Amino acid sequence: MLFLISSLISTVGLLVKPPAEVLQLGDFDDNGRLSIDASTSRRLAARGMDLVPVDALRPLAEQGPFHLLIHKLYGDDWRAQLEAFAARHPAMPVVDPPHAIDRLHNRISMLHVVSDLDRAADKDRTFGIPSQIVVYDAAALADSSLLAALRFPLITQTLIADGTAKSHKMSLVYHREGLGKLRPPLVLQEFVNHGGVIFKVYVGGGHVTCVKRRSLPDVSPEDDASAEGSVSFSQVK
Repeated sequence: MLFLISSLISTVGLLVKPPAEVLQLGDFDDNGRLSIDASTSRRLAARGMDLVPVDALRPLAEQGPFHLLIHKLYGDDWRAQLEAFAARHPAMPVVDPPHAIDRLHNRISMLHVVSDLDRAADKDRTFGIPSQIVVYDAAALADSSLLAALRFPLITQTLIADGTAKSHKMSLVYHREGLGKLRPPLVLQEFVNHGGVIFKVYVGGGHVTCVKRRSLPDVSPEDDASAEGSVSFSQVK
């Protein structure tokens, strides 16, 4: 998670649950609560900001007040609490408001924005989405006609991206035999060699930051022939 916080904001409420991309801010206790480390607190204090962990075990209405609330928690109960809290404090920005990220919780709908782009304007630059399908049950994994449109190896991910450890788990499937270990619902997507590097783009208002991250190494035909059916891993580093 990337923080782009105005110096006009003095009290920032923060709620994340492990695993999260904010571990550099502190550490999680046995109950999954984030404890802000001293160096982070000092840096924020120098900018006139106080980063306050929000306790997920207590009602949100009993906490605060905050000038800004940053969260990475999901679920119907939390959403109801967050929307009620935001209604009582309309001047407090919420990052991110649930309605604004609904599309990102589903790995199919999150890619529709790319599919729907008009790419005819610039013929010199190309981009796109690898071929993919959604599998809702184990029977579909045995359907050869359903998989005919895909080429191995495949990347598999859970259909729902909700920030939990399960949603960060992925598998690289080399052969059809490796599909037997999978538990739908899943998204199956053709793996595209990309030099072992990905770029994550973070947008906050008018601020855009691009971060280079390590990724899976390229796969050669020799790897395909000698590999086991599938390899599981987590995309959280």
